Amino acid sequence: MIPQLIHALKATNGVEGQIDSFDLTALERIEVIGTEAYLYSKENSGKRYLALY
Repeated sequence: MIPQLIHALKATNGVEGQIDSFDLTALERIEVIGTEAYLYSKENSGKRYLALY
């Protein structure tokens, strides 16, 4: 599931109209819990939540 998630992020990252794009170069780790994914960034203490369905 994680390779598909990264591929989807690369496909949408930088696309005009994407307000909450995620900098994949700063990706520190991905945590998958059930149908949810949390992406953690090295650059800040925040994380991004994605529903996987």
